Parts: sequence; structure tokens; C-alpha cells
Amino acid sequence: MAKRLAAAMIAGVVAISAVAPAWAVTLPDARRDVWTAHKINRGAIAQVNSAGEGRFAVVCNKADRKGFLVYLLPAEDRGRLKGGSIDVVFNFDKGRNKISRTLTWDAEGYFTDPFGPRSDLAEWMKRAYDVKINVKGQKGVASDFSLKNSWASITRMFEICG
Repeated sequence: MAKRLAAAMIAGVVAISAVAPAWAVTLPDARRDVWTAHKINRGAIAQVNSAGEGRFAVVCNKADRKGFLVYLLPAEDRGRLKGGSIDVVFNFDKGRNKISRTLTWDAEGYFTDPFGPRSDLAEWMKRAYDVKINVKGQKGVASDFSLKNSWASITRMFEICG
């Protein structure tokens, strides 16, 4: 009986780990201010390098076709900040339009939040020209980049997962 219980517990842990998001890998390199979309482990990614330390990406998991917004901390904060959540403000077109999101910690070392192709955030990404992303409570942590061709890359990312 104890062996069967232990086997069931191990099977449950394996099943949970099998559904880990596709972005549970190191973010691949991206060119500054050039959106990219390509396959990664069990999914796809759309990302851009930005002026700023933090690294944002939009990823999808091929298994469930869900999208996720991912934030990798600046190098100096990795290891220091873990757990909980962070509040992020997206300032579109020089701050005229703002969207706030709360990203939660993932054990892989990222903060993340769901991202859908018809969400408010997605709609602003489709029509804005640039975005500056500020992480509340983190002095000097901001990413500033162009949204030119971002939606083409995000659409391609979802096509790869579809």
C-alpha cells in the first residue's frame, strides 16, 4: 500500500512538471529593437532586446496554446529577488496610455502573467508605436523599446504554437 501511494505521488509530480510552461528555459538572444519570433522548448517566443536591464518577452506553450508575458530580472537582481509578485506599468506612446499588470514569481526565475491575443495589453501593442515598461518599487528598472513589427512577431509566435 505504501509503495502504491509513493508511486502515485511520484506520478503526480511528473505530471505537474510535464505541463511546465514552454518558456521554462533560458531566454535566447534577441537583437536590440528588432522583434524576433522563433521556436523554443515546447513552444515559441516573441521578444526584443531593449534599452534597460530587465528582459521582457511574450511566449506561448504549444501544449495548451496559452500566451504568457515573461520578465527576466536584471542581472544584479537575479538571486536577490525571489517569490511574490511585482507590479509593472506599460506606458504606451510616451505615457499617454497606461496599463498596469501584476506578474507573479515562477520557480524558473521569471515573473509571469497570462497574455492573450485579444487582451487590453495586446490591443495596445497592436496600435502603439513605442512602450516604456516600469517595474514599480524597483528604482532604475525600466525597459524602453519600439513596437514596430511587434505584432507580426507575436502573431508568428502564436502560429508556431497553433
